[in-house]
Amino acid sequence: MAASLRPLIDHERGSVRSAAISLLGTMLSGVKDPDKAAVQQELTSCLLPLLLHLADEEQSVILSCKVTLFRCAVFLGWANRKSLFCSLAWDGSSQLLPCVGKCLMENNERNIPRLLFQALKYLESSQPSIRHSAALFIGKQSKPT
Repeated sequence: MAASLRPLIDHERGSVRSAAISLLGTMLSGVKDPDKAAVQQELTSCLLPLLLHLADEEQSVILSCKVTLFRCAVFLGWANRKSLFCSLAWDGSSQLLPCVGKCLMENNERNIPRLLFQALKYLESSQPSIRHSAALFIGKQSKPT
């Protein structure tokens, strides 16, 4: 189901984006243990879009992303969920994207090349805020350590 919702996360209408993101979060709460590994793999392809849509022009999409990202973190067993929750609840967008991006990368190290490739598509988004967030995400991950 996550794979079916993935294209709707980028739909041109904000109400569709918001509904798809909310449905993804709701779906996670109904996953039974035998299905968990398959859902985890599908869910990985939704994480970057959720991160970048934190900069969406529609407030309903941003709220849906916050709730769903936290549900994803719980479902995937991410470390630092408490700090992620605090950031999602209280930080403004300028602090939120770097914090959530850091959590995403720390908890998905083996998928970093895939996430960077996926971010390239968002450089062509119709929303300037999402293009900007994608560029920042790529730039942050491309810095030498």
